[in-house]
Amino acid sequence: MEVIGVITEQLATLIGLDYSMIDDPHIYIGQSNEIHMNHEHPDTYFLYRELIYEIVEDPDYARLDNDGSIEYIKLFKRDDNGDYVKVAVRISNRGQYFAR
Repeated sequence: MEVIGVITEQLATLIGLDYSMIDDPHIYIGQSNEIHMNHEHPDTYFLYRELIYEIVEDPDYARLDNDGSIEYIKLFKRDDNGDYVKVAVRISNRGQYFAR
């Protein structure tokens, strides 16, 4: 398990998340998370896996989803295509946030 980012108080406020309810603001990624991304989104994972830190650290957009997860969205310009990548961060039953 590795820390890839932190949920800041500023971001929490912007997306409507109660920061005082966050026990551990770190965002983690584990082997099962990487396996999921590679299995469910192999092309995107291959292209952007090295940029997950950047996406979480400096997203162009972020939002709180209906299921309580946070979506970090980064826009990329590749060969005249307007690619974007979403990194979903979900809270575990232990109160830790994991990239999916």
